[in-house]
Amino acid sequence: MPGLIGFTTPSITTCKPAPIISAMQDSLVHRHYHSRDKLFEDSCICASRVHLDSFRDGPQPCSSAGIFVWLDGEMYNKEEFGGSGLSDARLVLEQHRSGMLVQFLTRVDGIFTAVIYDRMRKTVTIVNDRYGLRYLYISQSPTGCVWASELKAFRCLPSRSLTIDRGAAALFFSKGYLTGNRTWFRDVELLAPGTMLTVRCDTGETSALRYRDLNAIPARNEVNDLPELARELGVRFKRAVERRCREGERVGLGLSGGLDSRAIFAAMPLRCEPIHTFTFGILDSSDQRIARQVAAFRPSQHRTYELSANNWLRNRSDAVWWTDGLFNVLHMHGVEHADTIREGCEVALNGFQSDALLGASYESREGLEIPKYIDRDRRFYAMGTVLASQGIIYRMPFFDNELMELTMSIPLRYRRNSFIYHQMLLLTFPRFYQSIPWQRTGIPISRNGPIDKAFLMAKKCVGRLASKFPVRLRAGGYTDYPSWIRRSPALEFFTELLTRKNALIFDFVDPAFIRRDFDRHLHGFNCDERIGRYGTFELWLRRLYKTGEEPADDRCG
Repeated sequence: MPGLIGFTTPSITTCKPAPIISAMQDSLVHRHYHSRDKLFEDSCICASRVHLDSFRDGPQPCSSAGIFVWLDGEMYNKEEFGGSGLSDARLVLEQHRSGMLVQFLTRVDGIFTAVIYDRMRKTVTIVNDRYGLRYLYISQSPTGCVWASELKAFRCLPSRSLTIDRGAAALFFSKGYLTGNRTWFRDVELLAPGTMLTVRCDTGETSALRYRDLNAIPARNEVNDLPELARELGVRFKRAVERRCREGERVGLGLSGGLDSRAIFAAMPLRCEPIHTFTFGILDSSDQRIARQVAAFRPSQHRTYELSANNWLRNRSDAVWWTDGLFNVLHMHGVEHADTIREGCEVALNGFQSDALLGASYESREGLEIPKYIDRDRRFYAMGTVLASQGIIYRMPFFDNELMELTMSIPLRYRRNSFIYHQMLLLTFPRFYQSIPWQRTGIPISRNGPIDKAFLMAKKCVGRLASKFPVRLRAGGYTDYPSWIRRSPALEFFTELLTRKNALIFDFVDPAFIRRDFDRHLHGFNCDERIGRYGTFELWLRRLYKTGEEPADDRCG
């Protein structure tokens, strides 16, 4: 997604740095509305930024008295620091200058990365938010540091050898995503959540500080009043949504048949009406039907976007490149309609992973949750917002600091199976949940109980059986990828990708394994996830090595 790029000048030793930073900047520009800031260069660093051409972006760096700041993302509680009239970048600059940067980072509510260059001290300080949801990749060496919001920018460095980590490739094929801070390249890693990395420009020396540990939130020993706890959750949730709906913005929302987007829709302030809502999926799927019911409760401009066998591949080859090959092509729902959605709103709220922590769905046998968040949420589910942020600003109310701190303080026994979450929804937004069904179960959560658990267990079992036996399942959700892969144009698309003799992926996976999975899928077994992973990696390799042989997907709708 658009973001930050730069390097300490001593880390580039083979040629002039200006053409390199220019090429890195160009590598982040994917859409006609992506804007470039001016290039910054001095004897210590080269840096710049690519951003959406939107209302909130002024030119960067923000500078004062030899301090320069580039910021990607945004903050929501600036008034707590007396910074309501300042830009986000200016607020970071003032906190750095006053020596209060660490204290500021521990309290600020936002999703962001920032680079601070202090010319007098000859240091570069790189920071991100406590959840690490704004990506920034780092490559360190004895001579300095390189940073970029997208992996592809590192191709522009003449003095760095990018060796693909074969273990990372094997991990992607087995799990569908990379874990921790790992990337495709051995010498490049993702900046860890809640991190402040300081680099000395003259010596290349680096030091890292983890200023915020998500495990540090203390749990309550007991809860005496569950209705009061549910009420407080509702209050904090509405406040989180309010903070992310600013005056003068066109704020929209993707509505589905789930619970999270419905809660955001119910909590959005009156000034957002009529609310621009959109739903994509199979025509008249349960998601579309439920979304229409929800949208009817408030003044809204609701639009549905069809996903079908004919159009679902549109833009996905390009989107693989935009997301650095880290996001399965089968999970890019909605990229087909991204430009149309952008016409309706410049900001969209997203119910990103409320059930993971608020619903305790990531509890391990040891009672640990954060490691699963770091891997699965941050490296898999968050890729959906990374992709969507190519076009509009996405905000995630469930990751509001106040709300998250209350969430993580609630004992697991009250969060399991989304118990307290459902209580909060029914208490805070009763008319949105009493009678409208949940897509996952087909019944309202007001009537959830053993039936819900039995349904979900049966659904998982059926999905596992479909991968072991040639059983073709009727689509019950908003996509039907297993069936669509067996039909034109996807059949020809994946056949060309995965069965040609000189496919690049064959250097990483035995071609017999790929052909076996593809053949099994065509004969009724459900291997769509693995086919999507193989296809994603092959598409990325072709663009990485500039073979110019990506299969055309513009014929798909």
